Amino acid sequence: MVEIPRKLSQVRYVVIVYNILEAALAVCFGILAQSIALIGFGLISTIESYEDFMAVKQFYSDFSESSGTVGSHLKKPMVSVAIFSFFGGTWALIQSIKLLILKTPPLTSFAGIIIALCSLLIMPLLAYWIYCNHDSAKLDAMRMGLNEIWAYMLLSLGLLSGLCLNYFFGFWKADPFVGLIVSGFLYKKSFDNIINKWEETDKCEAPPDEYNNSKDVHDATVKRL
Repeated sequence: MVEIPRKLSQVRYVVIVYNILEAALAVCFGILAQSIALIGFGLISTIESYEDFMAVKQFYSDFSESSGTVGSHLKKPMVSVAIFSFFGGTWALIQSIKLLILKTPPLTSFAGIIIALCSLLIMPLLAYWIYCNHDSAKLDAMRMGLNEIWAYMLLSLGLLSGLCLNYFFGFWKADPFVGLIVSGFLYKKSFDNIINKWEETDKCEAPPDEYNNSKDVHDATVKRL
């Protein structure tokens, strides 16, 4: 019985470890290069690793409470993630605008390019791993995990482009521009968690009869289709 949750969670364990290493390296080299894009990327990796850790923790809690029945293994909306993402996005926004106004160019970072390149190479492998090891009963969890990885890959591509433009062509403004993209990514994560938490609260507070009726209507509609 223990093998089931361990199999479902091993991908998240790999993602957590990788994100922690990526976050530490990105923040350290970002500080050395004064790169808002690299530091912001490290903040996103930190938040992602925390969110994945809490998802695995919740998964095992649901598994033990249901006497061996596997839970949904979905990331649940968290207020703490929304708060961290909002303040991280605000920091990235302010610092990016500050760099553009003061015209303070960041240093080039070859290590940052390597970090972004590794992220682009590793994320497709994780997406393939999720696809190959998903449970058909957990299709929503698989799709959510894949969507997050593809979004993360696009962000890694933006970081790689910004760092390369600064390193090879001296276009330092690409760094704060990527910082603005990082800010938007963090704001979106914050607002998504708040909205999903709100919807989850409304669902929990809804009267049982009303919930059952809406479920019956939904099931009847699906049968007609």
